[in-house]
Parts: sequence; structure tokens; C-alpha cells
Amino acid sequence: MNLIIQGDRVELHLFNENFITPDYLSWMLSPKVNKYLESKKEYTMNCISKYAQGLIDSDEDLFFAIVTDRHIGNIRLGPIYNTTAFVGILIGDVRYHGQGLAGGAVKLLIDFAFNIMMLQQLKLHVVADNVPAVKLWERNNFKAVSRIGKFIYMELCK
Repeated sequence: MNLIIQGDRVELHLFNENFITPDYLSWMLSPKVNKYLESKKEYTMNCISKYAQGLIDSDEDLFFAIVTDRHIGNIRLGPIYNTTAFVGILIGDVRYHGQGLAGGAVKLLIDFAFNIMMLQQLKLHVVADNVPAVKLWERNNFKAVSRIGKFIYMELCK
């Protein structure tokens, strides 16, 4: 399937093997990018390929590449259970940080989730110290519902 969700400044392309590149690996190896990731592993092409292929093949997830004039990050809807899904985002190309592109991608994903997939609730958790990410989700109307350890748990209902 070749699903593309078009926005004003970004597009979400259903992820495929063509997005598994040395640039993607370089994001995962960058301390600025991976600082707040839950999994702290030694990333290799094989590692990110297995991760991405697992999401591509999943019946419970939709994994998208965030694209401007190039692949700049990824956004995930899933796992999806009944009318609830979890979400997560990574803008890997630091040249595109602070430009509002993550917000554009999140808005596209919310619209798709609620109006096309007919989901009723989106959930996530974010490292509390990751202030830009917390603000991103708050700007998109996610509300904090709890805090456990270093994580803030947030949700958005339709």
C-alpha cells in the first residue's frame, strides 16, 4: 500500500524499506536525537531495519515517514486497540528541529486517526524533561493524566 497523507508543509508516507537509510541510522546515533528515547541500544543498520520491518509488517501499527523535500523523521500510530491508539514521533534530522514541522505531522496524524480511522482516543508517554516534546503534545490538545517516574502520560479524546 502506498498511503500518503498530505499537509501544507509535511507529508506522512506509509513507511517502507526505502526509508531505511544511512541518514536514518545517523539520527539514531546522534546524542541530540536519541537523548530521550526509551531504548538505549547500539544502533546499527540491521537494528533499525528489524525495528522498521516489524512495524511495516504489524497489524496493530501504522508507521509513517515524515517527509518535506526529504525524509526528516517518523511518526507512529500504534499499537491500535479497538478505538484507542498510542502515538510517538521522532524528528531525526536536527536541521528541521524548531520549525513547527513536528506539529504539522501530529495534526495530520490526529486528523487521520479520528476522522479516517474513527479512533476515539490517542495516548502517549513522554519524558518529562523533554520540554519541547511536552509542549508539542500540549499544543495539540493532549492532556497530562498522570506522571510516573520520569514519564508524563498524556491522552487526547475525540
